[in-house]
Amino acid sequence: MELGKLSSMNSLSVGIALVGLGHVGRATCQLFEERRRRMEAILGAKIRLLWLIDRHPRNKTTKLRISSQTQVARDFGPMLKDNRVNIVVELIGGLEDARRLILEALANSKDVITANKLLLATCWEEIHQASREHNRAIYYEASVASAIPIIRSIREGLASSKIMALQGILNGTTNFILTRMIHEGLSYGEALKKAQALGLAEAKPTLDIEGIDTAHKLSILASLISGSWVAPRLAHIEGISGLNTADILFAQQHLGRTCRLLGLFRREDNGQLDFRVHPCLIPTKHPFATVHDEYNAIWLKTDRAGDLYFQGKGAGALPAANAVLSDLADAAKRLLDSRPATNAASSEQRPKVKPMDEVSSSYYLRLDAKDRPGVLAKIAQVMARAEISIAQVHQGPVRALTPKPGRATIILVTHRAKERAMRQALTRFKGLGSDVQIASRLRFEGDVR
Repeated sequence: MELGKLSSMNSLSVGIALVGLGHVGRATCQLFEERRRRMEAILGAKIRLLWLIDRHPRNKTTKLRISSQTQVARDFGPMLKDNRVNIVVELIGGLEDARRLILEALANSKDVITANKLLLATCWEEIHQASREHNRAIYYEASVASAIPIIRSIREGLASSKIMALQGILNGTTNFILTRMIHEGLSYGEALKKAQALGLAEAKPTLDIEGIDTAHKLSILASLISGSWVAPRLAHIEGISGLNTADILFAQQHLGRTCRLLGLFRREDNGQLDFRVHPCLIPTKHPFATVHDEYNAIWLKTDRAGDLYFQGKGAGALPAANAVLSDLADAAKRLLDSRPATNAASSEQRPKVKPMDEVSSSYYLRLDAKDRPGVLAKIAQVMARAEISIAQVHQGPVRALTPKPGRATIILVTHRAKERAMRQALTRFKGLGSDVQIASRLRFEGDVR
């Protein structure tokens, strides 16, 4: 779509359509009205919001300041045929409707801005292929760690560097829950209810608490870094719903470790990708240990720029809206400068993800055992047969856990072992019946001493 055909810079304008008036959509409209004049002054062109589209627009536009030039509609079909629209902002969420909107917008020569992490993680190849075919750009800063400009940093700021590894706290809901469990001693269930009361967790929070949302975001970052689609289904995914506050507090007080749900990505020397999501015990001196509540953080290891650290709010309508407007400014500037679209690199080579069985970690194990002679020897024998070296043994009462009469709590901290070996050990423990029961297991990130 040619903008340069207009006669003068002062008469240039960029047409916008916004689809989806949920929390983020309404916040984007409000922020756009607040920042529009400043953006126009920087760009040297008008930015016109031509369409607002939502299935139920009447209830959602009452408090919005809408220009007389803005059309409000329930269907995005007519908008796609409007040649005045240069950029479509997709904020409807979900999969199929959003997929159709984006693909049709690209086919109708419109650039696209989206915050839809589920769609990007699921349809990465299809969407980027369509953007290349139609020579249109797609922007998605708001899809990962809202307030942190991580997409732009990877695509542009680190274009000359190779990113070797990434670790991230990528979900504000789970980080809030873990923070409350640690700082207030709440149970998982109590912390979840608190998050829901504050609007930080959905009524049905499965995507967040089971690590799926983190896997979607990690998939986007890994695909961008590696140049090929790293699908979420390739990741090992565990959430936080099975965590016990007693284990988290014990690690904090006795092991110098705190618990975070991390997305982990690393390029191995053999070309495989280490790609997983699960709770980790990290040192209390680790930068992530000070990332509380709904904040996100991302660490990158690069070959040229060294180690980089980012932190910011990862949840909330305003941080997401700010990221959307940042993309809008970039998209408008590209169009006004008549620069070609830039898209994620494409590779036909399928990524090879390291099998979880081959991943090495140190482990925290809490066992509920019969309090009688010979049981500890059985535990040591199981670990020895699995070739897992024990670094520490802790016996005695654990805060918030009182063993039943005749039972004892035993906590093991291991040196590094492959996941395969730990699974073998857990299977053998189950074979001991009531003598030894597995109460909990957590992985360390980094070695233990």
